[in-house]
Amino acid sequence: MERVSPITRKAIEHIKNQKEYADKLNNLKERIDDYFSSDIQKGLPLNDDDIKMIQKALEFQKISTGKEIERQERAIKCGSESGDLRSHGEKEILQGCVRLLCEAGEHFREYLEYIGVEPDKEVPLSIPIQYGHIVKHLFLWNTYHSGGTSTRAKCRELGAEFDDEVE
Repeated sequence: MERVSPITRKAIEHIKNQKEYADKLNNLKERIDDYFSSDIQKGLPLNDDDIKMIQKALEFQKISTGKEIERQERAIKCGSESGDLRSHGEKEILQGCVRLLCEAGEHFREYLEYIGVEPDKEVPLSIPIQYGHIVKHLFLWNTYHSGGTSTRAKCRELGAEFDDEVE
C-alpha cells in the first residue's frame, strides 16, 4: 500500500471537494440556462444583461475551479511515493547555488552603482570561492565527514574540482 503524507491526503480530499463543487456549479449553470430559456422566467425582474452576467459569473467560477484542481493535481504528482516533495539532485543544487552566488554579486554591483560607488575602484567585487568551500558548507555541514578528504570526494562525486574557484 502506498504511503501518503497527511498533507498530500488533505490535498487529495480538497481536490475531491473541489471537483464536487465544480460539478454542482456545472449543474447549476445548466439549470439556470434551461430556466432562463423557458417561459417561466418572464415574470422575474431580470433583464438580459442580468442573465448574461449570472451565466458569465458561473462560467468564470467553473473555469477557475477547474484550473485550481489541475494545479493541485500537478503538485501532488510532483511528490514522491512517500508523499514528500521531490527535489533536484545534488549536482543541480550545486549548479543552482553557484548561479545564485553570481546573481547576488550582480545585484550587489547594481546596488553599489545605484548609490554612487564605483565597484571596481573603491570596493573589490570579485571574491573567489572554491568549490570545495561551497560543497563543504552546502552538503557536508554538521556531519562527521566535513573534512578535506571527504569534501574532495564529494566534489569529485558532483563533478566539480575542489580547488576551482567561482567569482
